[in-house]
Amino acid sequence: MNSKRHRRPVKRKTANALPFFIIAVAILLAIFVIGQVDIHVGNIRVNYGEPFVDDAKVTWFGFDVTNWADVKGEVDTNKLGVYSMHYSFMLYNMSRTVTVVDLKEPVISLYGDEKITLATMDSYQELGAEAWDNYDGNVTENMTISIDQITPNYAQVIYEVSDSHENIASAIREVEISPGTVYLTFDDGPSGLTASYLDVLKEYGVNATFFVLGFSEIKESWKAGIINRAVEEGNEIGMHGYSHVYSDIYKSKETALANFDTEKNLLKMTVGIEPQVVRFPGGSSNTVSRSVCEGVMTEATKAVVDAGYNYIDWNVDSNDSGSDVKNSDNIYQNVISAVVPKVGARYVVLMHDGGADHSATLEVLPNIIQTLQEKGFVFDVITYETEPVRHGVNN
Repeated sequence: MNSKRHRRPVKRKTANALPFFIIAVAILLAIFVIGQVDIHVGNIRVNYGEPFVDDAKVTWFGFDVTNWADVKGEVDTNKLGVYSMHYSFMLYNMSRTVTVVDLKEPVISLYGDEKITLATMDSYQELGAEAWDNYDGNVTENMTISIDQITPNYAQVIYEVSDSHENIASAIREVEISPGTVYLTFDDGPSGLTASYLDVLKEYGVNATFFVLGFSEIKESWKAGIINRAVEEGNEIGMHGYSHVYSDIYKSKETALANFDTEKNLLKMTVGIEPQVVRFPGGSSNTVSRSVCEGVMTEATKAVVDAGYNYIDWNVDSNDSGSDVKNSDNIYQNVISAVVPKVGARYVVLMHDGGADHSATLEVLPNIIQTLQEKGFVFDVITYETEPVRHGVNN
């Protein structure tokens, strides 16, 4: 009798690895979920009254998931203070502080033009301004106004104001000082003083117009040299005529015109210039010509203009060829008292360089220039394009 042997299953013992597996997966999952999350925030300041733009950014594995993050907290930019914002995504959390502060400076509004022109700064009248602040409102009463005279011809009116949070604002009104233009003119040269006149002009950085007389190119050739120097240094040469003898030049309009044409030819030949600016001996208003030819100045002034010349008289007489020829103080006062600051004014000053001894004019010339410069006057020369200053014709 065969009998089958039944074997009982053998139970094998296995290590309990499941807990360790679960732990490992959990760790990997935590690393996966949390380790790849970045919340980019930082404490910031926001200006009062302006919208709060939340620049926080949340990324997961480099992908922007900001819209899926949980954000808690509110910021009221209409109230100064400190606010907290909280951000969370999955298991990750972060907070930031948002401080609402007044960072904006006030705004200054000027009344009137921002740039004005005056004859002198003494004539300046404050036009006013107001200042408003986004937090404090009207802060005009905190505003200070000062004047900075930068150059004789330019100043700034400076407005400054601060609010309760020490935000400072400033504004500037520009003031151009334009008391007028001065044209220094010298008649009757060149003379032994011309070089000294040029030295003074160069020292003070100004130029003048010399209305020269004709000269002998043989006996007085040195005059061509001094005229050349005047031109090279930026001065203008005008013509006073070849002759200054009234009885010769005012016989007719033709002789008056020829007096300038002759000199122009001389200057062209010896100096290489052809001036177009002229000044009649005695000025266009002279009456001495009446004893030579009745009505000659009426015809002569028209004739020179028709011939292409620009004739110039003067509106400030230094009287250095009259009774004050040797009185430097009077010469100074005659000029300074007549040159009055006025916007757009043009002053053609008559002085002399030949004939009598004009050493008093030379002596006082630096004081005249310096005084007018300190007052802000601009110096210029007379050219063909210069708007002429002319007298009324009396003959």
